[in-house]
Amino acid sequence: METRTLIIGAGLTGLSTAARLRAAGLPVCLLERSAHVGGQIRTFRKDGFVFETGPNTGTIASPEVAELFELLGLQPEIASPAAANRLIWKGRSLHPLPRNLREAIGTPLFSFRDKIRILGEPFRARGTEPDETVGAMTRRRLG
Repeated sequence: METRTLIIGAGLTGLSTAARLRAAGLPVCLLERSAHVGGQIRTFRKDGFVFETGPNTGTIASPEVAELFELLGLQPEIASPAAANRLIWKGRSLHPLPRNLREAIGTPLFSFRDKIRILGEPFRARGTEPDETVGAMTRRRLG
């Protein structure tokens, strides 16, 4: 069968698209320039620590993500309770990732301007673009 669909990039979007097309019986060619798939989202272990890179770690909170795991025949890896202690390297030290508004206001991770924008975030209007990118949403919501 001849390939009719070419997907460039094996990040989350490319992999999801390829999986859906293959499940529908369509031939797909997926190209990735790096040595690994997954785009910016990666997990690696070093010296007994687990590191997550990329914009976010995945969750199975939405039905679409749960359906994708089922389609691929994968079992999600459930984070251990120790994963709640997330740290971000800024400057020359590690800082806890804020888990609530009080911590977000008190953290050195954000500038004063960032903290003012965070306080106003719940009052901003919802987006109207159904295909809005994560970057565009972040700029719209947080500046």
